[in-house]
Amino acid sequence: MTQKTAWLGATVALLAGLVAAGCGSGGPKPAALVDFKPTLRVAEVWHVQVGASGPYVLAPAFVDDSVVAASAGGDLWKIRAANGKVLWRVRTGARFSGGVGVGENLILAGTAKGVVLAFDLEGKPLWNAKVSSKVVGVPLPAGDVVVVRTGDNRVVALDARDGSRRWLYQANQPPLTLRASPAMARADKLIVAG
Repeated sequence: MTQKTAWLGATVALLAGLVAAGCGSGGPKPAALVDFKPTLRVAEVWHVQVGASGPYVLAPAFVDDSVVAASAGGDLWKIRAANGKVLWRVRTGARFSGGVGVGENLILAGTAKGVVLAFDLEGKPLWNAKVSSKVVGVPLPAGDVVVVRTGDNRVVALDARDGSRRWLYQANQPPLTLRASPAMARADKLIVAG
C-alpha cells in the first residue's frame, strides 16, 4: 500500500465517522405541539370546475362580488362569489400561462405564446398585446399601465387602454433558471419585481 492510498483511506474513514457521529447527535428538540381546538367550522358552500391549470399557476382573482378564474386551456370564467353561479365563460382558444389579473374594468391573462389578453368585466375582449416570450405570473394592473413579467426575464408595462408598450426593463438572464411564477407588487408609484 502506498502512502497516498493510505492517506486517502484514512481521510474517507474520518469523513464517514464524522457523518455517522453527526447523524446520531441529539441536536435541538422540536417544541411540543399545542393542543388546538378549532373555533370555526369550515364547509364547502359551492364549487365550479373551471379546468386544469396544467404546469402553470393560475390564481383566481376577486372583483366586486365575483371570482374570475382561468384554465390553461384558455377558458376564462366569472363566478358569483355568494352562490357559485357562473355569470359568463369566454373560450379564448389561447393557452393561458399567467393570470388572472384584475384592475379597473379590466380582466387580464397571459399566454404561453407571449400574448396578454384584456377583457372588460362582462367578458368582452378589449385588446391583446404581444410581448417577447411566455407570460409568467399574474399581469399586474397599476393605474394606467399593466405590468407583465415574461419568461425571458423582462418586465413590460403596457398601456391599460390599448395594450401598447409604455416601457421595458430587462435584467441579465441568470445561467440557471427554474420555472417559477414570481409575483410582482405595486407600492405607491413603484412596481416591485424580485
